[in-house]
Amino acid sequence: MDQNLLSRETVIAVAGLQKVMEAEHYHADFGFIANPKDSIHGEMEFTASITFDDPEGYERRLQVVYYQPSVLATTAEDLSDLDWVIAGYRIF
Repeated sequence: MDQNLLSRETVIAVAGLQKVMEAEHYHADFGFIANPKDSIHGEMEFTASITFDDPEGYERRLQVVYYQPSVLATTAEDLSDLDWVIAGYRIF
């Protein structure tokens, strides 16, 4: 799991509540297998992202990050059946 993820409050201060809520409602896509040494199967990272203009007018990308155990993500018949809890956020 990425230890440098931002909190919801932090990203709201930069992107605004409306953009954060918009990003939280997007479907997440597979990112990569994270932390393979943390468990036998590791974790898979999924992200959803949108672009926004920050308070200074620069275009930025807000990313919502989720993690799923690899064994569950690769064997689930339907990924929507997994427990999708937001792990944190990134701003690029």
